Amino acid sequence: MRKHTRRSLRRILAVMFSSTLLVSAGCGVSAPSGNGNAAPANSNSTGVEGATAHVDATGTLPYDLVAVDFVSNATGFLVGNDGENNVSVICRTVNGGATWVAVLEIVGESLLDVDFVDEEKGWAVGAEGLIYATADGGKSWTEESPATVWKAQRVTEPVTVRPKTGDGSGPPMITSESIASVFFIDSRTGWAAGDVPTGESVDVRGIVLGTKDGGASWTELKQPDGAPVIPVAVNDVHFVSRNEGWAAAGNLENGEEDMLFHTTDGGSTWARQPAVGGQYLRAVHFVSQTRGFAVGMTIDSVTELPGPSKILATTDGGATWKVALVAERSFFDVTFVDSNRGWAVGDRASVYATTDGGATWKQQSKFVVTDVPNRQRPPKRPGAPTARAFRTVLALSAADVWAAGEGQILRRK
Repeated sequence: MRKHTRRSLRRILAVMFSSTLLVSAGCGVSAPSGNGNAAPANSNSTGVEGATAHVDATGTLPYDLVAVDFVSNATGFLVGNDGENNVSVICRTVNGGATWVAVLEIVGESLLDVDFVDEEKGWAVGAEGLIYATADGGKSWTEESPATVWKAQRVTEPVTVRPKTGDGSGPPMITSESIASVFFIDSRTGWAAGDVPTGESVDVRGIVLGTKDGGASWTELKQPDGAPVIPVAVNDVHFVSRNEGWAAAGNLENGEEDMLFHTTDGGSTWARQPAVGGQYLRAVHFVSQTRGFAVGMTIDSVTELPGPSKILATTDGGATWKVALVAERSFFDVTFVDSNRGWAVGDRASVYATTDGGATWKQQSKFVVTDVPNRQRPPKRPGAPTARAFRTVLALSAADVWAAGEGQILRRK
């Protein structure tokens, strides 16, 4: 059994809310119903949209939920991890989230993302170069990596690494690439991205994989001299066509802030974008080829917990970016359902929404998880607030939005 110790801080900090209804569900159990650096003066709103009903989500959710994807209003999938027991899981619902069932449980691995291109074909990715695929709507999954589709890039390194100095101790372990994000534009064309250890302390480099045969084979995209197309760790990839896409990159250990990349040739080459904000970018989402948003996080130097961050916006295809919101929270994900309505989620159960294309953002009614004894729930970070973080958000429509995180999944409907 492999323990993922080397990049745990970045993965832990990586990667629905209420307006009228909140819904909580655990796998296998029924759910109750339920170019500027200054932000616009009116964007950092502290106004909270009221809710008429709340449902306490203290039911058993034994995983830190890091990704959610729905293929219809009824059928959806969750990826979660139980770091204490070194177990990952894929959960599936076929009744709109009323119940969730674990369809795949993996011991000794860490899943980080899931993406479905239609109701049958989907992929889940994770640490150690994992790629799992399904062709029957998530009923069964087949491991497609690393040996079967590309040569794994493995590095021997110490089990424990002292922060900052990088000095190692303990017996060596074998690690390989960590796939943090997967994105398919159609049933045959997709990308998977993350990082690869260099063997030098905790340093990593970026990795971008591409497939043009529906995941039957994957190729690492490299520069002509063999260097990676994105030099730093990739946290999220988002494409609007087969040729054009964006990547949010960088990591805490190497102090790589404002790393945003753009491709116009299907990932063969990437150019760094002029992002602003002084933060570690976690996610990027484009509404069209010209309008997009990116979010990130900071770390408080005293508490070593997530600190204030910003929502970034572009209206010219990434040529320039501006700060659309300054918040007291760190953000881990952002999504839009149309040109006007979007959501960003993050630390301390934060949910912000916009109805005017990102010109202004309002904090949604907060959902605070009651701190009850439950050994199955992910342990709270020492010194962290009671409210647990949301890692991921997905909007099926303006009236059907999901957010998931540390031991909870909530729905706005």
